[in-house]
Amino acid sequence: MSEQEKFKSKASTPICVRISPSELEKLKKDSGHSKKSIPSLLRETYFNTPPTKVLMNEKDVNRLSKEINRIGNNINQIAREINSGIRHGWNTSFENLSEQLKLLNQHYVLNYGVH
Repeated sequence: MSEQEKFKSKASTPICVRISPSELEKLKKDSGHSKKSIPSLLRETYFNTPPTKVLMNEKDVNRLSKEINRIGNNINQIAREINSGIRHGWNTSFENLSEQLKLLNQHYVLNYGVH
């Protein structure tokens, strides 16, 4: 059975998707390389990949983001105390912790769009 016969037997509902000219060029290029039609490429790409798993819902992301910000505020207050000379020898530990929290916060902003 040819690819067109398989397509006719499986697909029955057409859809319209708007893409940019550069995306169309990329699809045409990939279609030529793989010797598959553009609709076949799109179907295979979508239906033969594992589904996207949502790790956290929006409510949990917002709650976690607020908690991280609160922890960051507490660390900043402690850092101010240390930098004012009250306690000595803690700077490195708190700087490392502060950097880790910044990275964690950046992760949530990039992946979930939370500020």
